[in-house]
Amino acid sequence: MENTLKLKIITPTKIEFDDYISLVSFNTIDGITVLQKNYAPTIGSVCVGKIHITTKDKKIVKIIGKGAYIISDNNLEIITGFLFDDNDHNIHLVEMQKINAAKQLTEKTNHLVDFSQSLNITKIIQQLKGK
Repeated sequence: MENTLKLKIITPTKIEFDDYISLVSFNTIDGITVLQKNYAPTIGSVCVGKIHITTKDKKIVKIIGKGAYIISDNNLEIITGFLFDDNDHNIHLVEMQKINAAKQLTEKTNHLVDFSQSLNITKIIQQLKGK
Protein backbone atom coordinates (compact mmCIF):
# COMPACT_ATOMS: atom_id res chain seq x y z
CA MET A 1 0.00 0.00 0.00
CA GLU A 2 1.14 3.51 -0.77
CA ASN A 3 2.84 5.53 2.02
CA THR A 4 2.27 2.81 4.59
CA LEU A 5 4.15 0.52 6.89
CA LYS A 6 2.88 -2.95 7.81
CA LEU A 7 2.68 -3.26 11.62
CA LYS A 8 2.25 -6.54 13.45
CA ILE A 9 2.15 -6.61 17.28
CA ILE A 10 2.54 -10.08 18.78
CA THR A 11 1.88 -11.02 22.43
CA PRO A 12 2.24 -14.45 24.05
CA THR A 13 -1.46 -15.15 23.50
CA LYS A 14 -2.17 -13.78 20.02
CA ILE A 15 -1.47 -11.30 17.26
CA GLU A 16 -2.96 -8.14 18.75
CA PHE A 17 -2.54 -5.84 15.75
CA ASP A 18 -1.90 -6.59 12.08
CA ASP A 19 -2.58 -3.73 9.67
CA TYR A 20 -1.08 -1.01 7.52
CA ILE A 21 -0.21 2.25 9.26
CA SER A 22 1.31 5.58 8.37
CA LEU A 23 3.15 6.21 11.67
CA VAL A 24 3.88 4.61 15.04
CA SER A 25 5.68 5.90 18.13
CA PHE A 26 6.65 4.15 21.37
CA ASN A 27 9.17 4.30 24.22
CA THR A 28 12.61 2.75 23.90
CA ILE A 29 15.71 2.83 26.06
CA ASP A 30 16.89 5.86 24.08
CA GLY A 31 13.60 7.76 24.31
CA ILE A 32 10.61 7.94 22.01
CA THR A 33 11.04 6.23 18.65
CA VAL A 34 8.90 7.25 15.68
CA LEU A 35 8.78 4.86 12.73
CA GLN A 36 7.21 5.24 9.30
CA LYS A 37 7.57 3.97 5.74
CA ASN A 38 11.12 3.58 4.36
CA TYR A 39 12.73 3.56 7.81
CA ALA A 40 16.19 1.99 7.84
CA PRO A 41 16.38 -1.67 8.95
CA THR A 42 16.64 -1.63 12.74
CA ILE A 43 16.32 -3.91 15.76
CA GLY A 44 15.58 -2.43 19.17
CA SER A 45 13.93 -2.69 22.56
CA VAL A 46 10.45 -1.51 23.52
CA CYS A 47 9.88 -0.13 27.01
CA VAL A 48 6.62 -0.22 28.94
CA GLY A 49 4.49 2.78 28.02
CA LYS A 50 2.06 4.12 25.47
CA ILE A 51 2.20 3.24 21.80
CA HIS A 52 0.64 5.69 19.35
CA ILE A 53 -0.50 4.19 16.04
CA THR A 54 -1.74 6.31 13.15
CA THR A 55 -3.64 4.56 10.38
CA LYS A 56 -5.30 6.03 7.31
CA ASP A 57 -8.57 6.46 9.22
CA LYS A 58 -7.75 6.87 12.91
CA LYS A 59 -5.29 7.32 15.74
CA ILE A 60 -4.97 4.51 18.28
CA VAL A 61 -3.32 4.72 21.71
CA LYS A 62 -2.55 1.54 23.66
CA ILE A 63 -0.37 0.51 26.59
CA ILE A 64 2.46 -1.77 25.53
CA GLY A 65 4.71 -3.98 27.61
CA LYS A 66 8.42 -4.53 27.46
CA GLY A 67 9.56 -6.18 24.25
CA ALA A 68 11.53 -5.94 21.04
CA TYR A 69 10.99 -4.66 17.53
CA ILE A 70 12.44 -5.26 14.10
CA ILE A 71 11.77 -3.13 11.05
CA SER A 72 12.84 -3.99 7.52
CA ASP A 73 11.37 -3.54 4.02
CA ASN A 74 8.41 -1.53 5.37
CA ASN A 75 7.44 -4.33 7.77
CA LEU A 76 7.54 -3.70 11.51
CA GLU A 77 7.07 -6.52 14.01
CA ILE A 78 6.83 -5.87 17.72
CA ILE A 79 6.95 -8.74 20.19
CA THR A 80 5.72 -7.74 23.63
CA GLY A 81 4.39 -9.19 26.87
CA PHE A 82 1.08 -7.36 26.57
CA LEU A 83 -0.94 -4.78 24.67
CA PHE A 84 -3.82 -3.15 26.58
CA ASP A 85 -6.36 -0.46 25.80
CA ASP A 86 -5.31 2.91 27.20
CA ASN A 87 -7.65 3.41 30.16
CA ASP A 88 -7.31 4.10 33.88
CA HIS A 89 -7.96 0.49 34.88
CA ASN A 90 -5.20 -0.88 32.66
CA ILE A 91 -2.78 1.89 33.67
CA HIS A 92 -3.41 0.86 37.29
CA LEU A 93 -2.73 -2.81 36.41
CA VAL A 94 0.57 -1.91 34.79
CA GLU A 95 1.58 0.21 37.79
CA MET A 96 0.73 -2.69 40.13
CA GLN A 97 2.84 -5.06 38.00
CA LYS A 98 5.77 -2.64 38.26
CA ILE A 99 5.39 -2.44 42.05
CA ASN A 100 5.17 -6.23 42.39
CA ALA A 101 8.21 -6.73 40.17
CA ALA A 102 10.19 -4.23 42.27
CA LYS A 103 9.13 -6.02 45.48
CA GLN A 104 10.19 -9.40 44.09
CA LEU A 105 13.53 -8.00 42.99
CA THR A 106 14.08 -6.44 46.43
CA GLU A 107 13.16 -9.70 48.18
CA LYS A 108 15.53 -11.71 45.96
CA THR A 109 18.30 -9.18 46.48
CA ASN A 110 17.78 -9.26 50.26
CA HIS A 111 17.85 -13.07 50.17
CA LEU A 112 21.13 -13.01 48.23
CA VAL A 113 22.62 -10.53 50.70
CA ASP A 114 21.52 -12.74 53.64
CA PHE A 115 22.98 -15.81 51.91
CA SER A 116 26.24 -13.97 51.16
CA GLN A 117 26.53 -12.81 54.78
CA SER A 118 25.88 -16.38 55.98
CA LEU A 119 28.68 -17.66 53.75
CA ASN A 120 31.06 -15.01 55.09
CA ILE A 121 30.19 -15.90 58.69
CA THR A 122 30.70 -19.60 57.93
CA LYS A 123 34.13 -18.88 56.42
CA ILE A 124 35.14 -16.80 59.45
CA ILE A 125 34.05 -19.58 61.83
CA GLN A 126 36.00 -22.16 59.81
CA GLN A 127 39.10 -19.93 59.88
CA LEU A 128 38.79 -19.43 63.63
CA LYS A 129 38.44 -23.17 64.25
CA GLY A 130 41.48 -23.84 62.08
CA LYS A 131 43.74 -21.49 64.06
